[in-house]
Amino acid sequence: MITENITQHLESADKVLISASNGLSIAEGFHIFADDKNFNDYFSSFKQEYLIHNIVEGLFYPYPSELIYWKFYSKLYQYFLADYQLSEVMKHLYELISDKNYFVITSNIDNHFEYSGFENSKIFEIEGNCKTAQCARACHNKLYDISELLLKINNNLDDQTLLNILPKCPRCHGPMAMHIETNHYFIKQEDWKLQAQAFEHFIHTTKEEKIVVLELGIGSRNQLIKAPIMQWIQQRDNVVYITFNLAQEIFIPLAIQDKSLSVPGGIAHNLSELVTFKRQGKGCTNEY
Repeated sequence: MITENITQHLESADKVLISASNGLSIAEGFHIFADDKNFNDYFSSFKQEYLIHNIVEGLFYPYPSELIYWKFYSKLYQYFLADYQLSEVMKHLYELISDKNYFVITSNIDNHFEYSGFENSKIFEIEGNCKTAQCARACHNKLYDISELLLKINNNLDDQTLLNILPKCPRCHGPMAMHIETNHYFIKQEDWKLQAQAFEHFIHTTKEEKIVVLELGIGSRNQLIKAPIMQWIQQRDNVVYITFNLAQEIFIPLAIQDKSLSVPGGIAHNLSELVTFKRQGKGCTNEY
């Protein structure tokens, strides 16, 4: 039974690496490529005015002014974080690994891992997140948490008031931008670099340590996270790779098939099944 097999691997693991992308967000109900009800509830004005049909289009849209740019990103912050209710998906994932030595690498920009209780020092958001800003021209490397400012911008203030509070770079006094990788100015120094170094340190384990990789919702052709981790797994002996995804998105290279497990189907359902099995094994039904 695959549920029992996965549970045994997690219990015996010295370390658990979680790699996650868009499929995990979809399991939570957040689909950045969809023109769905959520998108229309939050971004209908941008759809009407600029013909933006999903969040990804909004991230890359050349807005006509700083004001419109920040109106979009304040809505994005509201959608991803300010209005976020902790999902069963993230509750279950955290319950599965909270007692392990874990690390998370993700291309999701929603910041849901940190919000859900995962330690910030154990998360590498490789493409940034929706609450952190940088100088738009990368004149310096410092990153800034602008959560409170994004809430103010989203508070239906008049445009003149908004113009007076838009973020400006404290060094060059030029515009700022979200620290999300949409162009070549994306900063990969200081805070981002520390996250990257923490990830590298985590995966360079001794040969005796068993590491389990939980891959959640990463597409079969992903080159940002999946491809390098596949290469790393191929070079290690004491590793188990477990991929959760829709059946058509699961890809396991021949070279690592003997140390891999696939869990096709809905991520939410499969994580729930694992948590239920884990609780039964421990004789408890405690909630997160």
